[in-house]
Amino acid sequence: MEAGKLFQEVVIQQRNDSVNSIGESVASWATYAATYAEVVNLSGAELIQAQQVNSFVNSRVRVRVDSGIRADMRILFKSRHYNIIFVNEVDERDEEMILLCKRQESSANG
Repeated sequence: MEAGKLFQEVVIQQRNDSVNSIGESVASWATYAATYAEVVNLSGAELIQAQQVNSFVNSRVRVRVDSGIRADMRILFKSRHYNIIFVNEVDERDEEMILLCKRQESSANG
């Protein structure tokens, strides 16, 4: 692994569900780990739906191996949230893993 390529700071977050005082399920996100990564945007698209423009960016995030990272987590990078779609351990040496992620942003179509 080329460690010099892992220079972007990211925070990996895990979801914590709790129940509020009136019995509703409330989701919150807590920091699982802060680490260095290589973040590469692979593709993007826009979709107009219900008078909203929804943008999708597919990204690849390369990090050192951490067996606790799962597909139900997300990554915080430059104030943007990337939902982890797939976790792939790259080689037999267990040095790095690739996280395939999707970032979604929506805005009103005015």
